[in-house]
Amino acid sequence: SGGQKQRIAIARALVKNPEIIMADEPTGALDSNTGKQVFDTLKKLSEQKLVIVVSHDREFAEIYGDRIIELKDGKIISDVTKTKIAATQESENVSFIGSDTISVKSGAKLTDADLKKIRDFLTLSQGDVIISNGKEEIRDFKKAARIDENGARESFKETKEEEIQRKKYAAEDSRFIRSKLPARHAIRIGASGMKVKPFRLFFTILLSFIAFTMFGLFSTLTFYDEKSVAAETYATSGYTSLQFQKQYRYTYTQKHNGEVTYSYESTRSAKFTPGDLAAYGEKYGDAVGIFDYAPADYYQPSYTIQNASRNNNSDYYQNPKFNGFAAVSGETSLFEIVTESDLGKLGDDEVLISSYLYDSLQFYGLIDAESGEKIELQANRYDDIVGKKLTVYSEMNGTAVTLTVRGVFRCDPPEKYDELKSESAPDNMLRYQLQEELGYDFYYTALVNENFYEAHEAQFASHESQRVDYNFESLRSGFQLSNELADENDGRFIYGSVDRIGKFSSDNIKPDFYFYEGVKESLSDEEIIVPFNALREYYQTLSNDKAQKIYNEAIEANPDDWENAEKLQREYSERVNKYLSFLANGYYESYFIDENDEETHVYEKADEEDYAAALAETEKLFKEYSSNDEYPWNGNVTLSFYENNETYGTYKVVGFFYGTASDQNSGAAYFADGDFESIKAVAGYEDYDDGYEYVEETKYVEPKDAIYTHIAIAFPDRLTLNQIVNGENAVNETDDTFYSLYSYISANLASVNSMIEMFEQIFLWVGVVMAVFAVLLLFNFISVSISYKKKEIGILRAVGARSADVFKIFYSESTIISGICFVLAMIASFVACYVLNTTLASQLGAAIFVFGPLSWLVLLGIAVVTSFIATFLPVYGIAKRKPVESIRAL
Repeated sequence: SGGQKQRIAIARALVKNPEIIMADEPTGALDSNTGKQVFDTLKKLSEQKLVIVVSHDREFAEIYGDRIIELKDGKIISDVTKTKIAATQESENVSFIGSDTISVKSGAKLTDADLKKIRDFLTLSQGDVIISNGKEEIRDFKKAARIDENGARESFKETKEEEIQRKKYAAEDSRFIRSKLPARHAIRIGASGMKVKPFRLFFTILLSFIAFTMFGLFSTLTFYDEKSVAAETYATSGYTSLQFQKQYRYTYTQKHNGEVTYSYESTRSAKFTPGDLAAYGEKYGDAVGIFDYAPADYYQPSYTIQNASRNNNSDYYQNPKFNGFAAVSGETSLFEIVTESDLGKLGDDEVLISSYLYDSLQFYGLIDAESGEKIELQANRYDDIVGKKLTVYSEMNGTAVTLTVRGVFRCDPPEKYDELKSESAPDNMLRYQLQEELGYDFYYTALVNENFYEAHEAQFASHESQRVDYNFESLRSGFQLSNELADENDGRFIYGSVDRIGKFSSDNIKPDFYFYEGVKESLSDEEIIVPFNALREYYQTLSNDKAQKIYNEAIEANPDDWENAEKLQREYSERVNKYLSFLANGYYESYFIDENDEETHVYEKADEEDYAAALAETEKLFKEYSSNDEYPWNGNVTLSFYENNETYGTYKVVGFFYGTASDQNSGAAYFADGDFESIKAVAGYEDYDDGYEYVEETKYVEPKDAIYTHIAIAFPDRLTLNQIVNGENAVNETDDTFYSLYSYISANLASVNSMIEMFEQIFLWVGVVMAVFAVLLLFNFISVSISYKKKEIGILRAVGARSADVFKIFYSESTIISGICFVLAMIASFVACYVLNTTLASQLGAAIFVFGPLSWLVLLGIAVVTSFIATFLPVYGIAKRKPVESIRAL
């Protein structure tokens, strides 16, 4: 109705709390009582604000107006301001209000003078005079005559502009006042909208929650932090210690005529010094140095236990060997000793072994090194092995050392590998993981005293550390070495290379020599001594002929016993091959395939008896074929330039040197002094410069006392662990060194990090798709909600609500939904990350899903942005409509 619309218009005006209220016939469509209420309200507001009323009701104007401006035909014809005329006090009991009203005080005792004044007033009156003492009549009269309680009468007089008091406004007071919908109301209205479509709401929240959760999971990979993942993986690993390894950075540069043509940066392994060990101990409380006898860049040497019987079929779980030694001086928190053993009283040939190694020996069986009898070891009865001896064999140089076990310390693989103890076919992946994990920690480590390294350095030192340079000089252009009478079709020939030369001198003979025609103190011109490697193929061919001859003779003696013939042939070939290897390298390398289908190499170092037997065998071969005009060769070999195959000269081989412990001198040869100088002049470096320069630059200089391959500390608290992980691989610019953690975890993380880096962009786009999906879901829900609230929106706009207020309402609604989804997604993401990490840890060995602060902050940001976008787009159009359009749209 018109009245209802009028009241809504008045309410809209009042709710804005304006400084000026303009009302055009505000009571025109209202009943008298409601009109009076409206004017009473406006009158009260006029105490603080300017109220302007346009009206034809003169009576109401005079009752409520403070100033009346009368217009006619658009022109001001009257402008009066309400004033109050105070009563004139004639006596204590009588007063005059204006000139036509007399007031007598209640209960007054009139004097003669008072009565006279009243008589005079009555006498002068031109019309009728009514005197009344009725309360209601007096009240109505005062109201009609606009006389207040103090007896003053309201009156209007001409408005004088100069008497109007004007309020002065500051700049900040002159700003427009906007309507404001309190947040609590917006939230309440928005929350009520969630009741509109509960079924749709349920699925919107469900699907948005799933989308948010998927985004949360993928965000952990999109914002993958290697350090956080490493720290989390280590923290949940159950490790009791941490091992450090040392590396150094170097730069390889190739230059041509002074300009860099190629360069790259790389790293190499290095070893810790006792000073480094002391520094780690001071920093982390307890530290132990671990060493082996291999060069720094050698990968994990193996010291097998030869008197382990290996009679069982399964080798999926156990493996009796060492790969390093930990030097201890006394009790340490790193190891739980499970026997009555004193670490401070270990001898130079005494060790403590891990409980894993004890289980391996108990599984395979241990053979007494002296008697050959089997030693019974019972499960978990670690004292059984105390005092027993182990024959520890170095695969690097073929040396065996007898060590006495003085105790056992606790070090067992995780329980997840227990199923590999059974004889059933194992999980190949689990089996692979076990083999990888056993390479770390202390499973294959022996605890020894601090003198152990020096006591056994000569026995365990690797071939790499035993390399000997026999003062050969390298040539720019090398030579092919071959014999003139070679019958290449038959395979009996000498073939090799000469790219390093040396002067033969009895004063400078370090290798062992064999001479064909007696010992020589010096060489004559055109005589040469070559390494046995250059002749090995020749002798190999002779030995093959000899083996075939043995086979043929056995068959002739007993044609039906071909198995025996093959056995004799095989035994001879194996023996001679070992001799030839002794002469070529100083050791014999053999290998066998174990039950895991893994290849294990064994090195047997030659001693004087081995060399003597090998030389006797080669001499026998040489002489056996001397009756043949073709074999052995006549001793002459030729040297031909590599570059053009032109013959340089012919030389007579008078002997060979053997047992060089490596193949580094396979291309070397000794010459007489004159030949040495002439060859060097033709192919030497002094007159040659191709403009190329190869440089490796690093600040690192290996200290002489660098012996520890790793340093182990007790597992630190979380704060220290984070500091260690964050400092990993940080290069010390002073010497180009840095540390890294040495563990199965670090090895796995290296490959995992590469995989994550490769798929990082994919994870990002999947996360974006999930976020867009959530936006669309909320957009759809808010759009439906708006369509059901068009009338409410129109009414809100009609009563003065701004577009921002409408947005606030629906943003509150979407924020509530997004908030619910965010909280649920946070919980689900944490749970999912835990489950995935637990599940994948057995496969990847790393907790890659780390739902850290960055992930949940990004998830919160996505929730906020999602609710904003999903609200803004549908609200923008409806909020821009006029109120009446929103209402009529229904």
